[in-house]
Amino acid sequence: MTSINPESLQKHPHSRGLEKCLVGSVIMLFITVAAACVCFFIVIQGMQLEREQKKDLAFGQNCAHLLGNTVLLKNVTMEWSSRKGMGQAFVGDQFSYDNDLHMLNTKAQGVFYLYLQMNVRCTGPRCKAAGRVTITVFNSDDGDRSVALECAIDIPTDSSTKPISKNCVSLVSVLEGNKIYAHLTFSGERETDWQLDNTDFGIFLV
Repeated sequence: MTSINPESLQKHPHSRGLEKCLVGSVIMLFITVAAACVCFFIVIQGMQLEREQKKDLAFGQNCAHLLGNTVLLKNVTMEWSSRKGMGQAFVGDQFSYDNDLHMLNTKAQGVFYLYLQMNVRCTGPRCKAAGRVTITVFNSDDGDRSVALECAIDIPTDSSTKPISKNCVSLVSVLEGNKIYAHLTFSGERETDWQLDNTDFGIFLV
């Protein structure tokens, strides 16, 4: 029978040192890979955030939102508030608003999305007569104008005094230098207590 040398079953110091070295190398490799993954994730998140910020900035430059100053129902060019701090009014870098002519001047060209929210409310006893309130948005190019958006509210004879609202939208092709403005018309009794209330208009590049 072959005898087993007990000394051969014992690990030599050299083998134990090699095992420790291998375990340490595996741990260091795991830490390095984990750190690389974390760094990669942080870089990707940073790139996505930067893209979103650029996208938001570009959108802000290519849009405008105006608040209506005109309240009396008559045939006039609509006046708007455009200054920041006036409710939600703002004008992006690709637009400028002429307070004297009540026109929005465009500095960019492309297809634009227009939206208009009309609201009328009764402010007194003279609200029983029928009428029609219309806001027409024009796109003017060197004096040649076209209708970009039209929104109307019909006030029935038996109307209650509850406010009436309507939202209208459209797409329009705009050239650099075009002027956007809105005209209010009212057909009905001249003496009326119906008025525009919280009417706003917006435009942005699509």
